[in-house]
Amino acid sequence: MRKELYVTPIVIILSSLPQIILSFTYACTELKQSWQRYLLLTTYFLSYLPQVLGFALHVIPLKVFKKEFQQTISGKRLIKKKTGSNVN
Repeated sequence: MRKELYVTPIVIILSSLPQIILSFTYACTELKQSWQRYLLLTTYFLSYLPQVLGFALHVIPLKVFKKEFQQTISGKRLIKKKTGSNVN
């Protein structure tokens, strides 16, 4: 059984729960205090962290996926920035 195929989606779902809970909690209220705004904004940005880590942990280390990624437009731009070449 391939556990790694289940771990990343579960982590993404679990990490989005705080944002969902806070969003629904503060949906009908005015955020009067600054800490409430910062808390909501922080949970929003932290909810994307597992998706980025999922990419870094599963795509980059595997040679097959890394080679495919390097052939995409995003991969080519990233390589161009990393090497510092400005050839179009």
